[in-house]
Amino acid sequence: MSEKSKIHHPIVYLEVPYAEKNQAKALGARWDSEVRKWYVPSGMSAANFSRWISVPRVGQAIEDPNSARGIGLSELLVQVSSLIADRFREAVWVRAEISSLRHTRSGHLRLELVEHDPSGSQIACAEAFLWADRKRVVCDKFEQATGGALAVGLKVLFLLRPRLHANGGFWLVIEDLDPSFTLGDINAKIRAILATLERENLRDRNKNLSSPRDFCHVAVISPQGAAGLLDFQREAECLERLGLCRFTYHMACFQGPEAKISLLEVLRKLYVQHQQGAKFDAVCLIRGGGAVSDLLWLNELELARAICLFPVPVLVGIGHERDKTVLDEVAHNSFGTPSKVVGHIRDTIVHSAQEAEKALQEITALASRRLSEAERQLDLRFSEIQRQAQRQLTLASEQILKAVVGLGKEALAGLSRADRTLESIFQEIRHQAASLLSEAAQKIDRTLDTLCFLAQKQLERAVFEIETLAQEVLNAHPKKVLQRGYVLVRDARGTLMTSAAQARTKELLELEFADGRVQAVPRR
Repeated sequence: MSEKSKIHHPIVYLEVPYAEKNQAKALGARWDSEVRKWYVPSGMSAANFSRWISVPRVGQAIEDPNSARGIGLSELLVQVSSLIADRFREAVWVRAEISSLRHTRSGHLRLELVEHDPSGSQIACAEAFLWADRKRVVCDKFEQATGGALAVGLKVLFLLRPRLHANGGFWLVIEDLDPSFTLGDINAKIRAILATLERENLRDRNKNLSSPRDFCHVAVISPQGAAGLLDFQREAECLERLGLCRFTYHMACFQGPEAKISLLEVLRKLYVQHQQGAKFDAVCLIRGGGAVSDLLWLNELELARAICLFPVPVLVGIGHERDKTVLDEVAHNSFGTPSKVVGHIRDTIVHSAQEAEKALQEITALASRRLSEAERQLDLRFSEIQRQAQRQLTLASEQILKAVVGLGKEALAGLSRADRTLESIFQEIRHQAASLLSEAAQKIDRTLDTLCFLAQKQLERAVFEIETLAQEVLNAHPKKVLQRGYVLVRDARGTLMTSAAQARTKELLELEFADGRVQAVPRR
């Protein structure tokens, strides 16, 4: 068999008289030196050479001495080949799905194309070839437009030319393709899924969940050994070493027919764990970059619905900046790469810590201002009490002095009147004067005792109030609080812990008592 017969090009041999060989050659016919016949080259219409194609009529006698009736199979196939070539002088645009493909040793690309009805049943199947001399041009065109290579499962619009060969059977020759059809089919599927979720009121359900203010526990779903997973883990390990966030990893398949089942199984397991108390702040779906055809397996309604119904935010980082899947459309957040997903988690944790530190500083400043104000008020009240006591003492002294002066004048006046009385009653007057002086002295003593008593009570009350206020201020001092049995808890960086949940996330704690500090490890 000639080399031309070994490859899968259709060979149509011609019966060209010697005198017409130049005409056949001018039209493009070629000479097969082994068979010693002219033939129609691949890619050329056999209709141009119909005058030299021998097509026996049905029932026409043939020269084969071993057969009395009918025509040979090869002649029948030649006729059919001629009819196909004549009918399809121009290639035809055909929609088909790739069910298998492989590269032959000759450098050709061999594909099996199929078509399914709306129920998913196969209704057509044919073999197609992309010859080596056209393969690079056509494949490059597809890759540049879609970002990925031809792959099983893709629906493609091919420019095909049907061929039939007596020894090779029927096949299709791929001359070109339209990448925009494949992209359109992918986008149409995404739009259909989103429309279904819209009707079910599920499309934005996960998006509308509250964004985590902090991350303490994150579940990560990724293919085993994916490059994107390694990038994610490098950053995540730093957060885990610092005790800021815990990550649990779950492996799943992201491409191929088993991708949907694998991802749904992991999501279902995480949902059950979440309901049983393993609270997640978020679930991350990540994988590294790859061909755009790898993304096709993620555009499934069941997967999208599972993401929408998940009770915690889902963060997607599939690894394609330009191409999106339906999961990117329905997830709470979509990031171009796995590194950007963990970057978002890290930035959120940092922001939360900064907010907590700022709040602590504000609380400390407020407490300091309140303490300073209390001390100032205490000083003011103490000064006021001193002034009031001094005024009371001064007033009491003035009243006593006036009383003493008044009594003295009254006594002198009595004595003067007694001196002017008759001598006969001098003794009586002296006795009465003495009596009056005694009563005056007793009155003065009682008045002085009363004033001293009142002044002393005022002083004791002022001192009591001062001591009470001073004791309240001293009792509010942090050292006094510690002496009553309270403890200040800080982490290794000196940051105060305000809750048991916050303390459990730390590897090492410092406890401050009234008489010193000790270190402790929290029990989780």
